Amino acid sequence: GVATECSSIGVCVPLRFFEDTGGFG
Repeated sequence: GVATECSSIGVCVPLRFFEDTGGFG
């Protein structure tokens, strides 16, 4: 599986997304 992180609005995305964009929420 892929490790995920959830934003303050409850949207979960792969950690790689945060690495690429700096995150959101």
